[in-house]
Amino acid sequence: MQKDEIIEDLDEKLGSRSSGHDGYDSKKRVSALSKEHQERVRVLQNQNRFLNEEVRRLAKLRGQEHDKMRTLDGRIRGLEGDIEVWKLEYISLIQSSIRFTGSDTMDDAELSLFGGDRHKIRIMSLLEEARRINPSLPTYEHLASGEVHVDCYGFKHQFVDDGLLLHYLCQELSQHFLSQASSHEKHQKNWMIYLKNHAKGVAVNKKDLKSLVRGGIPDQHRKMMWRVFVMAQVEEIVSDKGAHYYRSLCNAVPDSPLAARYRKQISLDLMRTMPSNVKFSTPGSKGIMDLQDVLLAFCLHNPAVGYCQGMNFLVAMALLFMDAQDAFWTLVAVTERYHSPSYFDHNLLGAQADQSVLHDLMAEKLPVLTTHLDAIDIEISTVTLNWFLALFFDAVPFQTLLRIWDVFLLEGPKVLFRFSLAVLHLHSKEIVQKADTISVMRHLKACARISYDADGLVHVAFRTLKPFPRRHDIVSKQTFYLNALKEKYRWRDLQRLALQERENAFQSLDGDPESPRGFECCAVTRPGEAWVVYGSPPLSRICIVDCHEQTMTDTEIVFETRVLSIAAVPGEMVLLGTLDWCVYAYSQNNR
Repeated sequence: MQKDEIIEDLDEKLGSRSSGHDGYDSKKRVSALSKEHQERVRVLQNQNRFLNEEVRRLAKLRGQEHDKMRTLDGRIRGLEGDIEVWKLEYISLIQSSIRFTGSDTMDDAELSLFGGDRHKIRIMSLLEEARRINPSLPTYEHLASGEVHVDCYGFKHQFVDDGLLLHYLCQELSQHFLSQASSHEKHQKNWMIYLKNHAKGVAVNKKDLKSLVRGGIPDQHRKMMWRVFVMAQVEEIVSDKGAHYYRSLCNAVPDSPLAARYRKQISLDLMRTMPSNVKFSTPGSKGIMDLQDVLLAFCLHNPAVGYCQGMNFLVAMALLFMDAQDAFWTLVAVTERYHSPSYFDHNLLGAQADQSVLHDLMAEKLPVLTTHLDAIDIEISTVTLNWFLALFFDAVPFQTLLRIWDVFLLEGPKVLFRFSLAVLHLHSKEIVQKADTISVMRHLKACARISYDADGLVHVAFRTLKPFPRRHDIVSKQTFYLNALKEKYRWRDLQRLALQERENAFQSLDGDPESPRGFECCAVTRPGEAWVVYGSPPLSRICIVDCHEQTMTDTEIVFETRVLSIAAVPGEMVLLGTLDWCVYAYSQNNR
């Protein structure tokens, strides 16, 4: 457009020049126009350079502002992450404020908080915020009204005490905050990658799998992974017995005298196995029926072991995630593959041997605590034996229990020593400060129940306690103590058999009413005085012989068994040992 205007302008000027003058100097005209053009181009170029500089300057400023915003966004995300961590730590502190005033059960627990209602208000505020993301979380009002809340695992929760209600809400909030953490998202992603890479078959006992399992198996994969771990243990048994072995055992139960032998005890244990879970809370429910079928089927599968209290907990735990057949194979794996065959025998020899091994490991890893417990004559096995037999069932919070089972089913019984030592390690300082037996025992039983930090417990078990004895060394210790216990019980059985034979010989005299009274044993209690045991089976009596007075006086002491030994001890006391493995102490003064 500008070019056309210039041409028209030149034509008009050329026409006026032609009419007013005789000649027209085209070169001068072109030169003038060229200069004017160049000037205008120069002006436009300057404007263009200025605009380009401004654009570059604004772009630079925009980039700087973008970098600042990105930095600020990063700082905001970091601060938000810190806030989430502080929320989790705050909730964890509230959880750790629980105390057991009586026994180690939650019925005798109380939440000890200071500061009036401000903690309650904060917890309710955090709960309201969390419910915007996860509406399935219970509300304070719902629980405070006495209504029952059923969690995702089927456990019923109902509270009368406000402190315990707040403590439960803290447990729920803790799991919520953990699920929102970036580490949780990364862990879930790592599981998806692992399962995708091993779609044809999950390889067990691999280093990367151990790391994943110790971090926890996601709920959506737990059923599959537990089954994989169990079947890897019992693969040979399943192959030998056949795919329908469990069903054939269940069909044989009604007519089996062996099953009838254990049916009464199993029936007594069914309803007290997991009464707070909807799956096992009513007679005749599928969970209860499956539990009974599995336990009776196992009695037929392994008559040498039969049924042992504690097996019901193992099966119920498996039934939360598996069907009855897989739960049966889980019980077989635990009793016959993970543990030695003597672990669940009549005398629990394998479990007792493990308690001796645990004591040795405590002496190595927790010497101060071990010395303190030995000094006040406390056997740690009185607390830890059930941890081993029931795989921590009903000993630790449920989320921690799941983590222990995840690791146990992959790595085996060695981890029971690790987790036991980890629990004791976390509470050793508090325990050694207590001197009286009752306080120490109460704390030992309660310390496992407040192990809410599963990640912290795993860290102590597999990091803090390093270096840990090798599996081969632990097996050697187990074998040594197991053989010693077998020898001990062998001699005890021989003694019992000999005493039984002697008792039978004595009882053979019962058929003769004229059988004379005989003296069993006697002991000099004072100068010129003796206590004499006499009688005819099955009764034994005590009389006192006074040599100075030359008298024999009957006492009111009568035993319905044989008295095998008698001895006078300092302190005016007389000890009597009987055939039924009892020792009685009597004062010489008041008898």
